[in-house]
Amino acid sequence: MTDSSESNNAYLKGTYPVSTPVYNFIVLTDDNSVPEAVVSRKFTVVQGGYNPSLDKSTTLDTTIDGKRDITMGSVFWSARYQIRLRDELTSEETAADWGNRLDLEYFYKLNNPNGDPSNLITVTDHYGVDHTGYLIGSHQEQPLTTVIHGNQANFIINIEFHEKVAVA
Repeated sequence: MTDSSESNNAYLKGTYPVSTPVYNFIVLTDDNSVPEAVVSRKFTVVQGGYNPSLDKSTTLDTTIDGKRDITMGSVFWSARYQIRLRDELTSEETAADWGNRLDLEYFYKLNNPNGDPSNLITVTDHYGVDHTGYLIGSHQEQPLTTVIHGNQANFIINIEFHEKVAVA
């Protein structure tokens, strides 16, 4: 995997190395301090369901004499993903570290910044680049069929991830 500072610089320039692999999934990993207890799962991203962005912390005000007062802050990388997953997985999928509905819910429930694992998550994007930050927003499940339990139950869940550190 690649360091996020390298990828963010490439992202800002609009280029990735030609040899960069492209995957149709992302990987979520918690930050458990016990290596054997680390949870890491792959999730399928729906085509068209990947929306990266650069978020600039900026305020713009008008002063009392009518001039503009602008404050420039940091720029952060974020992404919205549309994940397709199932309620239960086959034994082969589980062995290959694919995630199901409850696995994604686990990552959303990481809420304690001082816990072990904390609320800090690493997302390995579809280029194989690691980004460390937070899942924010709501966890809303949209069933794709009338079946809502078992390995035939498919869901779409939109997630939003924000990187912890500003890009260079």
